[in-house]
Amino acid sequence: MIYCFECEHCGHRAELNRPAKDYKKKARCPECKKLMRRNIAIEGAGQGAANDNYPMESDAAGVHPDQIKETMAFDRAHGVPTEYKPSGNPVFTSRGHRRAYCEAHGLYDRNAGYGDAAPKNVTQAANRGQSPRVRLAKAAMAGQISMAQFSERTETNGND
Repeated sequence: MIYCFECEHCGHRAELNRPAKDYKKKARCPECKKLMRRNIAIEGAGQGAANDNYPMESDAAGVHPDQIKETMAFDRAHGVPTEYKPSGNPVFTSRGHRRAYCEAHGLYDRNAGYGDAAPKNVTQAANRGQSPRVRLAKAAMAGQISMAQFSERTETNGND
């Protein structure tokens, strides 16, 4: 079986052919020699129905890499523990996880699929606390940081 791995340290990706019994075995990165983690999202890309595309990495809901620790603490405090890629992109484990994450961060997917309800209350997330993204936006609007700083800190991969 072919398994996909990604280095959390340097971001290098590799495909390795291994017996199915070794599916939990980790691999070493050929670039930096650190342990690589299996990337199931890449392995399952394009297979099955839309509901089977989890875990799913999101560029749109990403944060600046400097904000990962703060955002993970925010997520845990709001009952939505989430893992992040080194780029700052969250990895959603299910449709429900994605929905809860978006609600906690005040995000809304206008192009959501069937069964993804519109937010009950757009200000609901603000009442439960503010995500780092919302705090940055408010700081920019109040003139506490420049718009260039806001853009730099919220940019996920330069393609937004």
